[in-house]
Amino acid sequence: MTKSELKSLKQLHLKKYRDEQKFFLVEGKRSVVEAIKEKSDIDLILICNELAEKEKELIRQIEKNMIRFEIIPYNEIQRISDVENSQGIIAKIKFLNYDESQIFNKKNEKKRIIFLENISDPGNMGTIIRTADWFNIDSVIICGDAVDIYNPKVVRSTMGSLFHVPIFVFDDVQKTIKKLKDSGYTIYASDLKGESYNKVSYSIKSVIVFGNEAHGISETIKKYADKLITIKGKGKAESLNVAVSVGIVISQIDV
Repeated sequence: MTKSELKSLKQLHLKKYRDEQKFFLVEGKRSVVEAIKEKSDIDLILICNELAEKEKELIRQIEKNMIRFEIIPYNEIQRISDVENSQGIIAKIKFLNYDESQIFNKKNEKKRIIFLENISDPGNMGTIIRTADWFNIDSVIICGDAVDIYNPKVVRSTMGSLFHVPIFVFDDVQKTIKKLKDSGYTIYASDLKGESYNKVSYSIKSVIVFGNEAHGISETIKKYADKLITIKGKGKAESLNVAVSVGIVISQIDV
């Protein structure tokens, strides 16, 4: 692999180049394997010599799926890697693409959607996506001034769940939440002044909104919300981490 090719791959750690090329990087065996299983559009997999020697079955799976791959020295993998000690495998994958008709339709069908407004922390974003996967949430909508879902820290934090849950990204909060309302969803928004989440009856088509780590949900969301919900605290902490809040709420609802 040439220095130019290595440089081009390393640039994908920056949003500017990801957006230009419409590709992102995935590191680590577990996440790469999940991408293969879900038939993601993988352009290239790089594997270090040592890992290729140990992971014969992985190589067979890559070949079976006719994915282009190269076996290269570990030090070249490390030069591309975003972490201090790479696991020795990196995949270059095309941006994920889902049909918006999955969420914007008026069919009266069971559907649970998490709506994230202005979530800025990569660790929180990745953990929420992983949690949504665990609880079989139908889709995650990311809206407003949010961290990029292809940020390396987000991708790592999802532990492969990025490839399991349909994720939709929109800029305009008002336009998106209105479109969901028009599609027949009931909007539940997390707010400290809301009703206890476990005393609320959730509709068959539910959107549950969680806001920015520091500022919570916007006035726009409050305007369109059918119900404000909260997790009643018992101790002295001022608030809960947003990823923890998402896990608590979606673990208890069954719509």
